[in-house]
Amino acid sequence: LMARVRAQLRRHRAPATSAPILVADGLRLDPNAARVQIDGDEVELTASEFRLLHALMRQPARVLSRDELIDALHADHDPGIIDRTVDVHVGRLRRKLRDAAAEPRFISTVRSMGYRFSLPVDRLEEEPG
Repeated sequence: LMARVRAQLRRHRAPATSAPILVADGLRLDPNAARVQIDGDEVELTASEFRLLHALMRQPARVLSRDELIDALHADHDPGIIDRTVDVHVGRLRRKLRDAAAEPRFISTVRSMGYRFSLPVDRLEEEPG
């Protein structure tokens, strides 16, 4: 019961500060509004896919291990998931971003290590316009 209460409080807590909007080659992630756009089109992501993409874009060019990505997915508790679950989420994320694994535009696989966001990321402090 306490875990459920904590989870509800965590989900409904407003962010303390606004996070910067992350932009890279037509991909735009707004963590404050939980919105992702690619080439101007809205992309519908699950919460897990959104957290994975946000974790990768926050540290571009750095290889994140599957364990680090599991922490990004489930930071507050260990649901007992295996590292292959991350592979499934990344595969679905790639499909939604139209990012082929053979010739990645955004997310590269680093064999036996994990994944990396391939492009430089610009951080916008506020919504332009």
